[in-house]
Amino acid sequence: MRLGAQSWQKGKIKVELTVQFYPDESEKEMEETELSQSENEVEISDKNNSENIEPEISPLDDLRQKFNQENQ
Repeated sequence: MRLGAQSWQKGKIKVELTVQFYPDESEKEMEETELSQSENEVEISDKNNSENIEPEISPLDDLRQKFNQENQ
C-alpha cells in the first residue's frame, strides 16, 4: 500500500535473509585443545598408575561372576 492510496497495489515481495556462523574457536584450535587435554589425562593416569592404587570394584562384578558360573 502506498501513502494516501485507497486500495492495495499488486506486486511482488522480495525477502533477503543472510545467516552467518562464526565459531568461538577454529577447528584447529579445538583439535589442539583436545590433544592437550588428552595428553594431560595420560599424564594424570600415568601418575595414578605409578602409585599403589587398588583397582576399582565394579557393581557389575557380582553379576559377571554369576553369569560366568552359569555358563561353565
